[in-house]
Amino acid sequence: MLSYIGYFFTKYYEGYKELIRNIDDSERSPILKAIGKFLATFKVIIDMFFSVGILFVLVSFLIDLIL
Repeated sequence: MLSYIGYFFTKYYEGYKELIRNIDDSERSPILKAIGKFLATFKVIIDMFFSVGILFVLVSFLIDLIL
């Protein structure tokens, strides 16, 4: 199970790096690039918070079922 979680986070992070690379390569003004990077990073932080939170709730639920 942990390998699936690691795979998910690895693929998610690779997608984030590709998005940041695409923002850097775009021909927009530096302020728009900064806003895009900020929003992308903020979304990743929120997604990871909810993903880890849901994982924690599921693990605690399973532990309660076992005990």
